[in-house]
Amino acid sequence: MKQAAINYAKALFETGIAQSIVKQAEEIYSQSPQLPMILESPVVDYEKKARTIERIFPAEIWNFLKLVCYNRKAAYLKEMFQAYDSLKKEEQSILTATLFYVTKPEDTYIEQMKEFLRRKYQRDKVELLLVQDTSLMGGFLLQAGNQQYDNSVRGALQQLQQKFM
Repeated sequence: MKQAAINYAKALFETGIAQSIVKQAEEIYSQSPQLPMILESPVVDYEKKARTIERIFPAEIWNFLKLVCYNRKAAYLKEMFQAYDSLKKEEQSILTATLFYVTKPEDTYIEQMKEFLRRKYQRDKVELLLVQDTSLMGGFLLQAGNQQYDNSVRGALQQLQQKFM
Protein backbone atom coordinates (compact mmCIF):
# COMPACT_ATOMS: atom_id res chain seq x y z
CA MET A 1 0.00 0.00 0.00
CA LYS A 2 1.33 3.40 -0.97
CA GLN A 3 2.15 5.87 1.80
CA ALA A 4 0.07 8.52 0.01
CA ALA A 5 -3.01 6.28 0.30
CA ILE A 6 -2.37 5.77 4.00
CA ASN A 7 -1.91 9.50 4.58
CA TYR A 8 -5.14 10.38 2.77
CA ALA A 9 -6.97 7.61 4.67
CA LYS A 10 -5.78 9.14 7.95
CA ALA A 11 -7.02 12.55 6.79
CA LEU A 12 -10.39 11.03 5.82
CA PHE A 13 -10.57 9.29 9.19
CA GLU A 14 -9.88 12.58 11.00
CA THR A 15 -12.61 14.46 9.09
CA GLY A 16 -15.21 12.63 11.15
CA ILE A 17 -17.31 11.75 8.12
CA ALA A 18 -19.68 8.94 9.08
CA GLN A 19 -18.40 5.46 8.30
CA SER A 20 -21.63 4.71 6.42
CA ILE A 21 -20.96 7.65 4.05
CA VAL A 22 -17.40 6.45 3.39
CA LYS A 23 -18.71 2.91 2.76
CA GLN A 24 -21.31 4.28 0.36
CA ALA A 25 -18.63 6.25 -1.51
CA GLU A 26 -16.43 3.16 -1.69
CA GLU A 27 -19.28 1.10 -3.14
CA ILE A 28 -20.10 3.76 -5.73
CA TYR A 29 -16.46 4.01 -6.74
CA SER A 30 -15.94 0.26 -7.03
CA GLN A 31 -19.20 -0.51 -8.87
CA SER A 32 -18.63 1.76 -11.84
CA PRO A 33 -15.76 0.87 -14.19
CA GLN A 34 -15.97 4.29 -15.89
CA LEU A 35 -15.76 6.32 -12.69
CA PRO A 36 -12.14 5.43 -11.80
CA MET A 37 -11.13 6.16 -15.40
CA ILE A 38 -12.69 9.63 -15.23
CA LEU A 39 -11.33 10.56 -11.79
CA GLU A 40 -7.84 9.18 -12.49
CA SER A 41 -7.43 10.50 -16.02
CA PRO A 42 -4.92 13.31 -16.52
CA VAL A 43 -6.84 14.28 -19.69
CA VAL A 44 -10.12 15.00 -17.87
CA ASP A 45 -9.98 18.49 -16.37
CA TYR A 46 -10.53 19.09 -12.66
CA GLU A 47 -13.85 20.92 -13.14
CA LYS A 48 -15.40 17.93 -14.91
CA LYS A 49 -14.15 15.65 -12.13
CA ALA A 50 -15.67 17.96 -9.49
CA ARG A 51 -19.04 18.00 -11.30
CA THR A 52 -18.95 14.21 -11.56
CA ILE A 53 -18.25 13.90 -7.83
CA GLU A 54 -21.17 16.21 -7.00
CA ARG A 55 -23.56 14.24 -9.21
CA ILE A 56 -22.64 10.78 -7.91
CA PHE A 57 -21.31 10.85 -4.34
CA PRO A 58 -22.91 11.91 -1.02
CA ALA A 59 -22.37 15.60 -0.28
CA GLU A 60 -20.51 14.88 2.98
CA ILE A 61 -17.54 13.41 1.10
CA TRP A 62 -17.37 15.85 -1.85
CA ASN A 63 -14.57 18.00 -0.43
CA PHE A 64 -12.36 15.03 0.34
CA LEU A 65 -12.81 13.50 -3.12
CA LYS A 66 -12.27 16.85 -4.84
CA LEU A 67 -9.03 17.33 -2.90
CA VAL A 68 -7.87 13.85 -3.92
CA CYS A 69 -8.59 14.66 -7.58
CA TYR A 70 -7.05 18.13 -7.36
CA ASN A 71 -3.83 16.57 -6.03
CA ARG A 72 -3.97 13.85 -8.72
CA LYS A 73 -4.16 10.97 -6.24
CA ALA A 74 -7.42 9.39 -7.42
CA ALA A 75 -5.51 6.31 -8.57
CA TYR A 76 -5.06 5.52 -4.86
CA LEU A 77 -8.74 5.77 -3.90
CA LYS A 78 -9.24 2.01 -3.60
CA GLU A 79 -6.22 1.79 -1.28
CA MET A 80 -7.43 4.85 0.65
CA PHE A 81 -10.75 3.15 1.35
CA GLN A 82 -8.95 -0.03 2.47
CA ALA A 83 -6.65 1.92 4.79
CA TYR A 84 -9.64 3.84 6.16
CA ASP A 85 -11.38 0.53 6.96
CA SER A 86 -8.25 -0.63 8.80
CA LEU A 87 -8.17 2.57 10.86
CA LYS A 88 -11.85 2.23 11.77
CA LYS A 89 -11.36 -1.39 12.80
CA GLU A 90 -8.37 -0.44 14.92
CA GLU A 91 -10.42 2.30 16.59
CA GLN A 92 -13.16 -0.24 17.31
CA SER A 93 -10.61 -2.77 18.64
CA ILE A 94 -11.28 -5.22 15.80
CA LEU A 95 -8.53 -7.46 14.44
CA THR A 96 -8.81 -8.83 10.92
CA ALA A 97 -6.98 -12.09 10.30
CA THR A 98 -6.97 -14.63 7.48
CA LEU A 99 -7.06 -18.39 7.87
CA PHE A 100 -5.90 -20.35 4.83
CA TYR A 101 -6.92 -24.01 4.90
CA VAL A 102 -7.24 -27.12 2.74
CA THR A 103 -10.21 -28.60 4.58
CA LYS A 104 -12.46 -26.13 6.39
CA PRO A 105 -12.01 -26.50 10.16
CA GLU A 106 -14.98 -27.10 12.44
CA ASP A 107 -16.72 -24.07 13.92
CA THR A 108 -15.43 -24.83 17.43
CA TYR A 109 -11.85 -24.79 16.14
CA ILE A 110 -12.47 -21.47 14.36
CA GLU A 111 -13.83 -20.00 17.60
CA GLN A 112 -10.73 -21.24 19.47
CA MET A 113 -8.52 -19.48 16.92
CA LYS A 114 -10.51 -16.26 17.33
CA GLU A 115 -10.15 -16.48 21.10
CA PHE A 116 -6.39 -17.05 20.77
CA LEU A 117 -6.10 -13.98 18.51
CA ARG A 118 -8.30 -11.84 20.83
CA ARG A 119 -6.01 -12.61 23.77
CA LYS A 120 -2.73 -12.33 21.85
CA TYR A 121 -3.57 -9.00 20.17
CA GLN A 122 -5.75 -7.68 23.03
CA ARG A 123 -8.71 -6.91 20.80
CA ASP A 124 -12.42 -6.95 21.55
CA LYS A 125 -13.37 -8.69 18.33
CA VAL A 126 -11.69 -10.78 15.63
CA GLU A 127 -12.88 -10.96 12.04
CA LEU A 128 -11.51 -14.16 10.58
CA LEU A 129 -11.54 -14.44 6.80
CA LEU A 130 -11.58 -18.05 5.65
CA VAL A 131 -9.77 -18.87 2.39
CA GLN A 132 -9.39 -22.34 0.92
CA ASP A 133 -5.85 -22.95 -0.40
CA THR A 134 -5.14 -26.46 -1.64
CA SER A 135 -1.47 -25.61 -2.22
CA LEU A 136 -0.96 -25.96 1.56
CA MET A 137 -1.39 -29.74 1.08
CA GLY A 138 -2.85 -30.01 4.59
CA GLY A 139 -3.01 -28.04 7.82
CA PHE A 140 -3.48 -24.28 7.88
CA LEU A 141 -1.77 -20.91 7.63
CA LEU A 142 -2.96 -18.06 9.85
CA GLN A 143 -2.05 -14.43 9.10
CA ALA A 144 -2.76 -11.74 11.66
CA GLY A 145 -1.16 -8.34 11.65
CA ASN A 146 2.45 -8.75 10.56
CA GLN A 147 2.66 -12.30 11.90
CA GLN A 148 2.13 -15.61 10.21
CA TYR A 149 1.51 -18.94 11.90
CA ASP A 150 2.30 -21.74 9.46
CA ASN A 151 1.02 -25.16 10.48
CA SER A 152 0.76 -26.53 6.93
CA VAL A 153 2.30 -29.50 5.18
CA ARG A 154 3.79 -27.13 2.61
CA GLY A 155 5.41 -25.08 5.39
CA ALA A 156 6.82 -28.20 7.03
CA LEU A 157 8.29 -29.35 3.72
CA GLN A 158 9.86 -25.94 3.16
CA GLN A 159 11.45 -26.08 6.63
CA LEU A 160 12.86 -29.54 5.90
CA GLN A 161 14.24 -28.30 2.60
CA GLN A 162 15.95 -25.39 4.38
CA LYS A 163 17.55 -27.75 6.90
CA PHE A 164 18.98 -29.93 4.15
CA MET A 165 20.47 -26.99 2.26
